[in-house]
Amino acid sequence: MRSFNWLGKLIGALAGYIALGVWGVPIGLYIGHLFDRGLAGAMPSASAVNRTREHFFRATFSTMGHVCKADGRITEMEIRAAEQIIAHFALNAEQRARAIREFNRGKSAGFDLRSEIESFKNACRFQPNLYRIFLEIQLQAIMADGKSQREERELLLNIARQLGLGAIELAQLEALLRGSRAGQNPRASGADRLKSAYDILGVSEKASESDIKKAYRRLMNQHHPDKLAAKGLPPEMAKVATSKTQEIRQAYDLIREARGFA
Repeated sequence: MRSFNWLGKLIGALAGYIALGVWGVPIGLYIGHLFDRGLAGAMPSASAVNRTREHFFRATFSTMGHVCKADGRITEMEIRAAEQIIAHFALNAEQRARAIREFNRGKSAGFDLRSEIESFKNACRFQPNLYRIFLEIQLQAIMADGKSQREERELLLNIARQLGLGAIELAQLEALLRGSRAGQNPRASGADRLKSAYDILGVSEKASESDIKKAYRRLMNQHHPDKLAAKGLPPEMAKVATSKTQEIRQAYDLIREARGFA
């Protein structure tokens, strides 16, 4: 954060001098000082980022265990999905053991989901893009067999609402996931792949060029791995965001080529 301690003062002093001459310099310095303080306050400290990463890791796997058991039992497919997600993160032996412990804690009878989500929400400092990645990971687990049970969906919707999101946001994330899966089907036709591309971007096939570009930019911003890592996404889980950005870019390129715009 030290590199930002002088930026506002310099800009403020120059602006003050240009506008008011020598007498404008102290005014510009003061305004720049206020800017520097605000900018420094907006930059999360290393300890805050580490705290967010810890809560993200813990909440991800404990919530996964709880949500997968929402319908009363955890299927073999859901267990394999959880194992695949753990493998996808390329966790080391210690992290893998922690993930399994948290998964088991989440499916235990005394697990307090609401308190876990509230703690996670506060640790993430109300960053909606981190919440979206968190929900996408949960959706991957419960949709392992291509569908989700009513109890699981209702529980995930309650989690989304507690995080300040809602049914529309959750539906968009689910559409993105379904579109990704459909688009990866090697037997899909060109028309099916194009439809999946629209689903991934969350727009209709009749959407305007402007709306398609807006949806693309919004999704790329939401899943930008470096931005999410800076806000507290654990490095091991950045692969989820990286994979999503690749899928979003491929979907956009497919639509762009089909529609013939730059």
